[in-house]
Amino acid sequence: MINFTSSLTPPPKKIELLKKIHLDCTVHCVDLQDDYVTYIGKTNCVVAKVTEFVNNNLNIKTDRWISGVQVYGNRIYTLIHDYDKNHVVVYDMNGEKITSWNHFSHSTNLNKLVVVADRVVVPSGKTQTLTVYTTEGRLVKEIDCRGMISDEQKGLAVCGDDSVIVSDYSSSRVFRVNIDSGEVMWASKHVTRPQGVVCYRNRYVLVTNYNTDTRIWILDADTGIIHIC
Repeated sequence: MINFTSSLTPPPKKIELLKKIHLDCTVHCVDLQDDYVTYIGKTNCVVAKVTEFVNNNLNIKTDRWISGVQVYGNRIYTLIHDYDKNHVVVYDMNGEKITSWNHFSHSTNLNKLVVVADRVVVPSGKTQTLTVYTTEGRLVKEIDCRGMISDEQKGLAVCGDDSVIVSDYSSSRVFRVNIDSGEVMWASKHVTRPQGVVCYRNRYVLVTNYNTDTRIWILDADTGIIHIC
């Protein structure tokens, strides 16, 4: 299907540093949703209102490794690695725990959780699948994502209201997966050793890589074809 809105949404041309903020932890993962920025160190998660970053923030601490975080619907969803298992732990905006459930994966990789259309999506480290839960923790489905190598670094990003972007470091592939149908919409091998991913205005996928020549690549969100790098 031809997307007639593609010409109306120009790709990003440059990145400008707007503000540099000193943090008291090493940042492993950053998410920006609904005017909230969240970032995680090894065992703490900070949620801050963008317009009030300095004076209004929440610090959630745990003695386990935090490997994913997203603010969604006035809740904070975290993926916490606990030795031989993982948990999804949900907090309110005051940092009070609401609910939690087990996610059976032994992976400790980062950027491992997103929430899209009231569904929580987490890669499963031992299999080539994405696990989909309701926001209350009920298992909805396992989506087969062939070509994705298990137990290696992956990035996740929401794209539209029904799909996610997955980057797989070891296979040097970036996928777009429809959460409703389970369809792998495209798989791109344009980026070697991809890591962080973000969807720009639901039209472009920005991908960083880990290589001797690190850069930001721009893929078309509908096709996975490289736009510019």
